[in-house]
Amino acid sequence: MLIYIIDERKVLDADSMEKNEKLKELINLRKNYKIPLLILLTHSDDYCDEIKKEGNNWKETCKKTINDNKSNLLKYINDLTKDFPFEENDIMHTVLIEEKEMTEEEKVNNLDEKTKKVYDSFDIPEMKKAILNAFYSGKDSNNNEVKEFLDNEIKIIRQKGLIEIIKEKLPYQYHSAVIQ
Repeated sequence: MLIYIIDERKVLDADSMEKNEKLKELINLRKNYKIPLLILLTHSDDYCDEIKKEGNNWKETCKKTINDNKSNLLKYINDLTKDFPFEENDIMHTVLIEEKEMTEEEKVNNLDEKTKKVYDSFDIPEMKKAILNAFYSGKDSNNNEVKEFLDNEIKIIRQKGLIEIIKEKLPYQYHSAVIQ
């Protein structure tokens, strides 16, 4: 099985795909040797974050661009491989790196100066925890909106889902290698 990763922060159009020699080589390998090829479209979360910062209608813009990327790629590949067509589920939007939960110490170290002074002025652990929660809940709400949009509107595949899909596509003897 071949897995190819494409960054969605750049629009996938005919010109960009035509210039992508690695993609063409993988498509030929798939076509000539009947090797399964899975294409992962990544960084849609980063793309949506950038568009959201620019302003209005970020959801519509993201949804259109992300869906167009997949459609354009599918059409391009199927134009090259008419006898061995690519299926829509062979291309998927995914997030490969999940944000890890920060420790309390990391959160404190990332506070701005003003908030850090307020944090340091309290001796009561519950108050310190409340300040951290208040500060980071505001920051997280912005990230959660993009995450929820991608999960609900785009049906993005997260790490666990991707592992299950790869296990389905691989022969049984390779399952244990993927899990480890």
